Amino acid sequence: MTKSQNKKALTVAGLAVAMAVSTVPALAGPEEDAFAKAGYNMCDAKVLGAYYGDKLVKRVVFGAGEKIHNGDADIIAEDFINARKEQEFNVALCPAEEFYSADEIKLYMTAMDLGTVSEASKKISENLIYGYKEDVDQQIEFARP
Repeated sequence: MTKSQNKKALTVAGLAVAMAVSTVPALAGPEEDAFAKAGYNMCDAKVLGAYYGDKLVKRVVFGAGEKIHNGDADIIAEDFINARKEQEFNVALCPAEEFYSADEIKLYMTAMDLGTVSEASKKISENLIYGYKEDVDQQIEFARP
C-alpha cells in the first residue's frame, strides 16, 4: 500500500469511527438497535460506560442493548439512574460540540436566554448527561427563525 493509499484508508476508518460515536444505529445489530429503540444515545452510552468503568462505547452499547433485548430493560434503567447521579457534574463526558453544531448551540443560548455560548454549551452537556437530549432539541427548534 502506498503512503497515499494508507492515508486515505486511515481517513475512511476515522470517518467510520466518528459516525459510530455520533449515532447508535450506525453500530448495527439487534443489541445496538434495542439500545437505540429504548431511546438511548451516545452520551447515554458514555455516561453508562463511566459508571461501569468501561470507556469502549461500542461494548457498553452492546452490553446494555443485550440486556434490553433480553427483557432486562429495568436493570439498565436503574443503572442509568445511578450513572447519571454519579456523573452529573462531569460535563466533559458529553461536550455539546460533539452533538450539536455551533449554530445550534447559539440557538439554544437564545432560547434559554443564556449570556454566553460557553454557558449554553455547559447547560447542553448537563442536559445530555441527565438524559434530556429531546428537551435540548426542542429548545433549538423553538429558537430557529
